[in-house]
Amino acid sequence: MGYTGKGTLVFNYDTGVWPTHPAFSNRFFGNFYPIEQCWDGYFSDTPNGLNDHGTHTMGIIGGLVSETNDTIGSSFNCYWIANDFVTSTVEELPPVVDMVTSFEWALNPDGDLSTSFDVPDVINNSWRWYNPIDTVQCEGYIVDLMNVIEVAGIGNIFSAGNDGPNNAGVKAPQRINSNLVNTFCVGSINANSEDLMISTFSTRGPTQCPSEGGSLEIYPEVSAPGQAVRSASGENGFDVKSGTSMAAPHVSGCFLLLKEAFPFLSGEEILTAIYYTAVDLGEAGEDNIYGMGIINGLAAFNYLAEIYEPILPNNTEDISIINISNTPEKISCQNYFEPIINIKNHGNSLVEGIKFSYYNNEILQDELIFSDVIINSGEEVEINLPTIQNYNYGDVELCFVVEPLNFIEEIDYHNNRRMIRFKHKPKFELPYSENFESGINLDDWHIINTDFSRTWDNVETIGLENSDNSIYVNLFGYNPRDGQKDEIISPIINLSEDSIQMSFSVSYQKYTNSSKQDTLQIFISNDCGISFENIIYEKGGDDLNTWDVETENFIPYEEDHWRQENIALNDFSGQEILLKMTTTNYRGNNIIIDEVNIFNENGLNLNHFSDEKNYIYPNPTNGKINIKLKDKSITDYKIINSLGQIIKEKEISNYNIIEDLSEQPKGIYFINLISDERHQTKQIIIL
Repeated sequence: MGYTGKGTLVFNYDTGVWPTHPAFSNRFFGNFYPIEQCWDGYFSDTPNGLNDHGTHTMGIIGGLVSETNDTIGSSFNCYWIANDFVTSTVEELPPVVDMVTSFEWALNPDGDLSTSFDVPDVINNSWRWYNPIDTVQCEGYIVDLMNVIEVAGIGNIFSAGNDGPNNAGVKAPQRINSNLVNTFCVGSINANSEDLMISTFSTRGPTQCPSEGGSLEIYPEVSAPGQAVRSASGENGFDVKSGTSMAAPHVSGCFLLLKEAFPFLSGEEILTAIYYTAVDLGEAGEDNIYGMGIINGLAAFNYLAEIYEPILPNNTEDISIINISNTPEKISCQNYFEPIINIKNHGNSLVEGIKFSYYNNEILQDELIFSDVIINSGEEVEINLPTIQNYNYGDVELCFVVEPLNFIEEIDYHNNRRMIRFKHKPKFELPYSENFESGINLDDWHIINTDFSRTWDNVETIGLENSDNSIYVNLFGYNPRDGQKDEIISPIINLSEDSIQMSFSVSYQKYTNSSKQDTLQIFISNDCGISFENIIYEKGGDDLNTWDVETENFIPYEEDHWRQENIALNDFSGQEILLKMTTTNYRGNNIIIDEVNIFNENGLNLNHFSDEKNYIYPNPTNGKINIKLKDKSITDYKIINSLGQIIKEKEISNYNIIEDLSEQPKGIYFINLISDERHQTKQIIIL
């Protein structure tokens, strides 16, 4: 009939979804709107589908492999949003009070009460949050929540559960029965068999929630295919799964097709049509195995069409942004770019002039009128936009919006928008120093965490003077992700001078004697992060080890737990670089990093200067330095600037001295240690 779910929106309340899966990546709402109104992350702020369950259910609702027209989903033009609140077991779930917040989010994802486009038409729930068989949650705030969702016009669809055939009862919140279609529950049939038998695992009714009897006690409401169902898997694959989890999204997909035809109807009205038009299976009439029977989308459409006039699916008036090019992809090292926009007129009407708007992190930056742009039906045009400035460092989220100047009644306004996201890196001149005392500054550094689990973080440490905070990856607690890599990338550092040195402090205790060892690598990019082909440091296991005493969950607490590493960067002189530090986890121990310094080697190439008797640290410094003297013959010291002027001169009264030079200009200074036998001169750098 031509209905594909176009313009409708599903919220897949599940384990997460891979937004890059080709079966539905182009319809992730995050392509068109800010991430926070498209992904409600509990375990991860970044959309992902590490647990494959949510990707599979999403494919059943709205998957399409365009190259082969493989409609693994029924509503294959719907948009989608998602969360990651669901886990493999009830015991691993967030508390119910937290899970409720994701339903609340779905009632107003963009936080603007004046808009409704962001509110999903249907919520697919292939999970349960409570195992005991009792009457808990048959009343109270959970029932109120489900009723609010229904009043808001949203269809709320649940999987029946996989405890059949001899289950003792129904789990929560599926057992709620405030009316016929609230928490609309779906049993599983084997659609690969001619007789459409109920799946053995499908949970049977009745519900334990008290009622006045009749249909409110019967469970589930309907049935749908849930056994051996092929759908999306991983980031780009496909597989077969079974469960009522697979049955519920068949109903959600059917719901969205009907919503496209009858967009003015509430979720309750559409679910009621699906309920009453199901094809009876099993014993005659509604029963506690099949419910009303297997869903029949065409019958539900005809049921509604007898009462309401459906919206025809062939209204094609629509313009969209096909592509935005000449923009930063992952990292931007420039303060500007000049985007190129491709727009297509999918409709029959002529587009006479367009208006562009663009937003930087949701704040309107500019509006541009192109009155001379004419786009014929079916035509695609390319427009060069003026230079756009990057105003902020760190995560940048820009939104581009196109509107026709002449009135066109479009069927889909979402695809008039397009988001681009990248990291905008600040640039630092030499000397560069970072001691992470304020944690990881995500405007300067950014983390790549491909498994969305534990990764680079800050940690309190001991052993480095004037440094109480370091960065690390907790590899000790990272099991069982053997071989997992975690990366942290620096800001731009301009190596404008010759003879460049890098130093950093590392701490690591090799915990096991496995043949595979935790590894730390440092790479350099000189093409703004397009590639990191230059490796300047790699150590693992014994080579990386700085402390020999086997220690669980090692965190340094003594000076000799640390080692200073020094690397010549002369090959990159005159270039702008990014550093990438990468840990590889082989189930060993924590890798800790601190005091990253890059400077001209005419300054000290050691952060802790030592001649076995005397120490001066930190170096480079932001102002305060420690002078620790083991050579008791030293009687005086002088601090001299690069012009040869003495700025401080003192007699030694103790052998642990703290000098504050923070009021002095940045640059190179010399500390002259004086004894009867000799003079020693040490260079330091003030940043």
